[in-house]
Amino acid sequence: MRESVGDYPVLIKVSGAQMLDGGYELTDTIVFCRKAEKEGLIDAITVTGGWHESPVEQISFYVSKGAYAPLAGAVKKYTSVPVIACNRIQDAETAERILEEGMCDFVGSARAFLADAHYVEKLQKQEMFNPCQACNHCIMDVLKGKELHCAFCPEAGNEYMENQRRKIATRKEVLVIGGGPAGMYAAKKSAERGFLTTLVCKEDQLGGQLNLAKLPPRKEEIGTFVSYLEHTLKALGVNIILGKEADVDFVMEKKPYFTVLATGSEPVIPQLEGLDTATYELAQDVLQMDADALKPYGEGQIVIVGGSSLGLEVAEFLVEKLPEAKIKILEANSRMGAELGAMARPMLNGLKQAGVQTMCDTKMTSFEGKKVMISIGGQPFFVTADHLILACGSEPVSTNEIAMALMDERLSYAVVGDADHVADVDEGLKSVFELFSRFYLA
Repeated sequence: MRESVGDYPVLIKVSGAQMLDGGYELTDTIVFCRKAEKEGLIDAITVTGGWHESPVEQISFYVSKGAYAPLAGAVKKYTSVPVIACNRIQDAETAERILEEGMCDFVGSARAFLADAHYVEKLQKQEMFNPCQACNHCIMDVLKGKELHCAFCPEAGNEYMENQRRKIATRKEVLVIGGGPAGMYAAKKSAERGFLTTLVCKEDQLGGQLNLAKLPPRKEEIGTFVSYLEHTLKALGVNIILGKEADVDFVMEKKPYFTVLATGSEPVIPQLEGLDTATYELAQDVLQMDADALKPYGEGQIVIVGGSSLGLEVAEFLVEKLPEAKIKILEANSRMGAELGAMARPMLNGLKQAGVQTMCDTKMTSFEGKKVMISIGGQPFFVTADHLILACGSEPVSTNEIAMALMDERLSYAVVGDADHVADVDEGLKSVFELFSRFYLA
């Protein structure tokens, strides 16, 4: 390549260490880079950490911000060409810290531009930007040969479509019911299209399910996405009404041009014999408990019914707050956290190291006091639960009453997010984006 391009700069990208049994280590990388520099083959080095097959996480939220910058620092120590540090550098504070500590000459960031195409411009202007959540949805799709996308920014990859949408000058009003991620995003897209937009939220704060999603360990950054959306809505002039449940009378009084029903979801309580007399807590409520409320969980056996992402995250939450807690997770399906894909691996590994027991293919049949009656392969067993936590998923909050009223008045509406069908934030935001992609002023 050097022979082909002459003096044109050639950058090489290396993993500081492969992090695989029998793989190359940092010392090998340094020898390799020194040789490439000595022979005049390279003009700069980009240093990452690990590899996609590595059992160690590289770039998810399980990795601390800038955690692999020391690998770049080691390469920089033994080379003289500029060194670029990468992996989990998605905000100005992390970038400046790494530069000030002398671990590199430049920092590299990629996914931050998927979450917000104007990332650097906003940093320069000290404006709020849509932060990358390191959820790895983008990477998981690419590794499967699918089209790249961002879970928290449906516009990524669809900018050509967005650029064709001109803002309209209109006095027509769009009413959004629900202050969760789908509702907030719907209000954002509506206001960007030029509609007078009102967002009604029955809670006293915006965020919906994301206010719970940010409570497990390492998930606190999700709160920054809520803050970004709230900031954006205010900047767009959206009328936000908190602490108000939008009923039929409210909607009929407004008679909006278009209504978005984003009322979200609510916990599922299984209809099983004996549960009505058992003592239990919902996983959503446990996540909001303070230290005093959690203290009793430090003694006795905790049984979490449900091994989806919610059940696993509650277990992580309890392990962090009460390292001595004894926890069992029961899941009817053959895999724990099946919907998490590759992100289930670090979660399950951490829970296993903490002594949490997981039981798949375990069907709950009934409850008798502190006994959870189960069936495994058709054979009856039971487990004792001193503390029973239900993490049995969610179901849409019914929008039938308002929807029927709107249809009776021949007023247009759409149901989005969990109110349509329960899914993750990725699918919820995508449903809103697709709605407003085909939503035109009549």
